[in-house]
Amino acid sequence: MEEIRRQVAAARRRLVMQQFLGILPWSLLVAMLIAIIGLLIPKIWIIDVDSNVWFASWMGGAVAAGVFLAIGWTMVVRRQALDAAIELDRRFGLKERVSSVLSLEADELETEAGQALLTDAIRRVESLEVREKFGISISSRAFLPMLPALVAFALILVPDAQDKAKAASSANAEIRDQIKRSTQELKARLAEKQKRVEESGLKDAEQLYKKLLLGLDEMSKDGEVDRKQALVKINDLAKELEQRRKDLGDPDKLQKQFEGLKNIERGPAEKIADAMKDGNFEKAIEQLKQLQEKMKKGDLNEQEQKQLAQQLEQMQNKMQEMVNAQREAKAELERQIQQKIANGDMEGAGKLQRKLDDLQQQDRQMQQLEQMANKLGQASEAMQNGDMQAAQSQLSEFADQLQDMQSEMQQLASLDEMMDEIGDAKSAMNCEECAGAG
Repeated sequence: MEEIRRQVAAARRRLVMQQFLGILPWSLLVAMLIAIIGLLIPKIWIIDVDSNVWFASWMGGAVAAGVFLAIGWTMVVRRQALDAAIELDRRFGLKERVSSVLSLEADELETEAGQALLTDAIRRVESLEVREKFGISISSRAFLPMLPALVAFALILVPDAQDKAKAASSANAEIRDQIKRSTQELKARLAEKQKRVEESGLKDAEQLYKKLLLGLDEMSKDGEVDRKQALVKINDLAKELEQRRKDLGDPDKLQKQFEGLKNIERGPAEKIADAMKDGNFEKAIEQLKQLQEKMKKGDLNEQEQKQLAQQLEQMQNKMQEMVNAQREAKAELERQIQQKIANGDMEGAGKLQRKLDDLQQQDRQMQQLEQMANKLGQASEAMQNGDMQAAQSQLSEFADQLQDMQSEMQQLASLDEMMDEIGDAKSAMNCEECAGAG
């Protein structure tokens, strides 16, 4: 009987081991899938833990959990001794001898028939090699856990949320440093130019520099400003400067208008007209002061006074012609725009409107030009009437207006410099290679 139990136990061990090997791939598969979820956690949320420790813990835990789960599951469903005996009979063709012996009660074994069955069963199982019919094999299902395992190892290549946060923080710090450097460079250059503006007495330009520097100071104080925010803020400053530039008009177009002062008759005001024609208002003011000094001292003879009166009248007429030409051009554009709209040509009307907008930007300069022309006309009339004092007074007012125009031209030049500096600063903020140095 002991031999039978020994062979049945050997068969049972192999049956249970085969059960375990069949259950293990599924338990490992489940454990690996759970491990993948665990490994995804630091990829999504920031966790203050070493990524290698986290990976090893989840993978090692998954393997251990899978094995223990397979062991526990196998213990629950493991084959019993009678099952092993039935399999022994079936696989070795023993016609239920072994299973029958095991199913008999003790008193039944004591009978003549029981003893005969027992003797026959022992004789049959003594020579059996259980391993021959109860081989242990591994099926293709054993590779099931390999797929999630490969996915788990692939997750190593995915950066953790903590690493991303550190990289983003480092990048943001570099960007803030870049913005700070470019802003400081811009402030230094603008501060230097502000000093020159203060020395020249350009109050409006000085205020613009102060306002621009104040805006840069506020931007520098914002420690969390990113590149996009910085560019938005500096663009706002640029828009404000551009609007001021539009308000002052286009110096190039004004210069082109003054080219109409050519062919002025020779006389005391000849150099004034030439300087204005060349756009050199500073020289024109200087020549005008010299002319006023001569008039005050009475150094102009009767012929020169007559020439001066004629020159001033000529200059008035030419300047008024400039103003009238601009008005006529605006009126013609307005007429054409209305015609385009009436014909349904909105695209053509839009193009003409943009031209009209350009002309309207010169309205302020044209108003100044007309006022200056009036002063020249009044000075000419006073001289023709022999009233030199009134003529000097009108020329003084003309000189003041010319000085205002000169100041505005200088302001425009300063605005152009500011716009260029802001453009350089924006380029420096966006320049990854130069790190904000420009």
